[in-house]
Amino acid sequence: DFIMGANDGDADEQPVHAVYLDAFFIDAFEVTVAQYRVCVDAGACEPPTSASLCNWYASVPEDHPINCMYWNDAGAYCRWADLRLPTEAEWEKAARGVDGRTFPWGEDFDRDKANYGDGGIMRTTPVHDYADGVSPYGAYDMAGNVWDWVDDWYHEHYYSNSPASNPTGPDSGSLRVLRGGSHWFDANMMRATSREPYHPQQTDVDIGFRCGRDAAAVPTPQRR
Repeated sequence: DFIMGANDGDADEQPVHAVYLDAFFIDAFEVTVAQYRVCVDAGACEPPTSASLCNWYASVPEDHPINCMYWNDAGAYCRWADLRLPTEAEWEKAARGVDGRTFPWGEDFDRDKANYGDGGIMRTTPVHDYADGVSPYGAYDMAGNVWDWVDDWYHEHYYSNSPASNPTGPDSGSLRVLRGGSHWFDANMMRATSREPYHPQQTDVDIGFRCGRDAAAVPTPQRR
């Protein structure tokens, strides 16, 4: 069990409610350019949109997160790797643990623990940077670097009737959910409870993802 949502957050983060989740795994790091390239080379993933600011086309080390990702791109990669996108509830628990903390590392915001805006470097950083900002479960960049797509459809009032056990979001919708903020956004968006609705057929230079899977799933050789 953990507490999901925040009383002092935006309206779509309320009401605060208890959620039970079956055991699951989530990537410790956002998917990198190098990992995504293996999927593209295998013919299972599409190259990102051809924008000059996308890491795929820029001269950045391949341990930076892949960006410019559509929701379908993220899902295709995870399926190819015998994984899946995490649910919104799984993502939030992995980011904040069970003690209701505001940020992955605790209550007080600390510029040195996340790659975020507000006068920051305004570009991605290697996914293994910011080791002091990891979540209670050891996940990096749950705040900042690039946004993470999650599997759920978005609805502003979903928390009002969300199941208490293993919620997976509304059955349908027009928007999906991004989590975790990015190098373009301010500290308020780094909160572990913050939700960002976004059209699945749109993307930007600060949108990436990480994958997860059920703990009960049989481990398979990683193609990444």
